[in-house]
Amino acid sequence: MIADLDEGIHMDFDKLRTFYYVVREGSVQAAERTLHISASSISRQIHAVETQVGLLLFERTRKGLRVNASGQALYEAVSAMMDKMATAKNMLLNFKKKPSGPIACISNRSIGEGLLMPGLLTRLPQHPELELSCLWDDMAVYRFESDIEAPALYVSGLNQNADCTMLQEKISTYTLKAMASQHYLERQGSPLAAKDLSAHQLISYNQHACAYLPERLEVNKLLTWGTSSPRNPFLKVSSQQAAVTAVKSGIGICLLPEYLIDDDMVEVLEDEPFVPWRKYYDIFAFYKEEYRGFERIHVIKQLIRTIFHERHQQKRLLVIRNFERQPLISGQVKNM
Repeated sequence: MIADLDEGIHMDFDKLRTFYYVVREGSVQAAERTLHISASSISRQIHAVETQVGLLLFERTRKGLRVNASGQALYEAVSAMMDKMATAKNMLLNFKKKPSGPIACISNRSIGEGLLMPGLLTRLPQHPELELSCLWDDMAVYRFESDIEAPALYVSGLNQNADCTMLQEKISTYTLKAMASQHYLERQGSPLAAKDLSAHQLISYNQHACAYLPERLEVNKLLTWGTSSPRNPFLKVSSQQAAVTAVKSGIGICLLPEYLIDDDMVEVLEDEPFVPWRKYYDIFAFYKEEYRGFERIHVIKQLIRTIFHERHQQKRLLVIRNFERQPLISGQVKNM
């Protein structure tokens, strides 16, 4: 492919692409790993670009190449060209009858690892033309990464700031529940009121775990509800996934989002009408305006809606099963 950057300057786009990655990655060696071509081939292509424009684009130092002013100007022009090419490619793929091509799904670890990953793995075989990449990162989902080349769908429990340029759609709703394992409750008894919690092993979240949770103001309410002096946690965890493991292991009681609850857990204090954590939180899907109408975005959104809907259905069945076995675990709190 030939790129016409200016009158009289005709350049090979593949060589410009190589130049772009050398500047972006910071060195020939880093670009070699990204492009999967040899360093000698990269050097030849850089030399060819400099010959075609009639300018040196890098300063050669003992530490390697360092882009100069001319190179920086060319890099910015090529970067804009790369963005337009990626957008054009995605738009053309969207004209295909079946959804196809790359798409990224980004969410926090709790939603991603705990719910979306298992659900997507069972459903993606229905869409073999989709090239899905997943990023489960508590920080990335709120940064709206700018260097992701594929159309990206962000799934987050936080309703973003008003100045966010992303389109957003509500996907689902959830609440928190106080959960323990049946084994723990058979051993320690079930708390029937706020005062009983002081005799139980409570699992709380540390500062890192709370930083990116929509429910961060409520997740540690077991420590403060119904007492003037905060209770000491038996265990602090750094993520909701760790909390799930701790609850299933019979370590104690913890507040969990209902989409992470499964058959190995039993809700406690469900008959208490005024527990402070029983609020509802929305989960949204965010994506760029330019991807409105993309079939890939629509398909992944629908898959995620289905995953949440099925989890809600499972939750209703779980409530029935817990009610049936409740006589085995209810009663007064045992002395520890």
